[in-house]
Amino acid sequence: MPEIHRHWENAIIIQALYREFRTGENYHYPQVQSCYIAGCLTGHGKIKVNNKTFDISPGKILFAPWNHTITYMPNPDSPFVLACIHLIPDARERGEICYNAFHAPHSDHPLYLMRQNEVIDKFNHAECRFFSEDSHFFNLMRYAIDCFTAQAAEDQLRLLARLFFYEIYSMLHIRGEKDGELPVALCRMLNHVDDYMELPINMTQLSYHSKLSAASIYRMFRKYLHTTPQKYIIRRRLYHAAKVMQKSTISITSLAHNLQFSTPGNFSRAFKDEFGISPRQFRENPSAFPVDQKLMRSPRHLEDGINPHFTPKFIPDSELD
Repeated sequence: MPEIHRHWENAIIIQALYREFRTGENYHYPQVQSCYIAGCLTGHGKIKVNNKTFDISPGKILFAPWNHTITYMPNPDSPFVLACIHLIPDARERGEICYNAFHAPHSDHPLYLMRQNEVIDKFNHAECRFFSEDSHFFNLMRYAIDCFTAQAAEDQLRLLARLFFYEIYSMLHIRGEKDGELPVALCRMLNHVDDYMELPINMTQLSYHSKLSAASIYRMFRKYLHTTPQKYIIRRRLYHAAKVMQKSTISITSLAHNLQFSTPGNFSRAFKDEFGISPRQFRENPSAFPVDQKLMRSPRHLEDGINPHFTPKFIPDSELD
């Protein structure tokens, strides 16, 4: 896992917007100079990226690599609305940033040559994954679009870009190896567990998010995760607890309560069963007891920094297409 302050130091969000497609509108762009994220909010359709076609519906997020070819094909009866983020991994331009993405090759344009890719292992082809609409990734996209629309300062757009690349890296290297082929219904349940692990979680909620019966949910967890829903939830909470104790002085009693354990004793026993040490021992010297990073969640914290006096310089669309 890379440390965020050492990677993508020149990254920036170059464009962030909501895009509403109308019936009959199909668009093709031969080469988009960005790493692109598109999350479907409403509607349906298909998006083709580098000769691979993806079905798009609410909750689906498309990830397209650097210099991708893309074609939008919204459903004529229910065209999609997308949250769109264009990221430049290595943008050396500083100060007067031109906020737009090239949608065709422009090798004679000085800005085109200044923007480069910084390779993320495994992010060399398009992917489409499901996220619940209240998941932290969708919330991060909404926040980024709000900041861009409010003409955020360059430093904030660079920070947000690095967070996006960190999330993509985490998805591909932490959860991607395990969850890449999971059913959409199971992904919905796992996202719900991750997003609400400090609240009570029951089978009724999992059934609501997955549209499955309790028996089907148990079978799905057994088939793909080799465990039960209850054991999975407890394990996710324990790894979350380990992460919190690495960075916070919250009491073990309060942490046990926050993570829905009935007593601190029950929490301590479950923690020791999972990690072989007590929570107190872990807190005293966490580096001596490494926790499997594959079950740690990526950081979500964002920083405010809106500059109402900053006015971005935009490249006209006629120069980019």
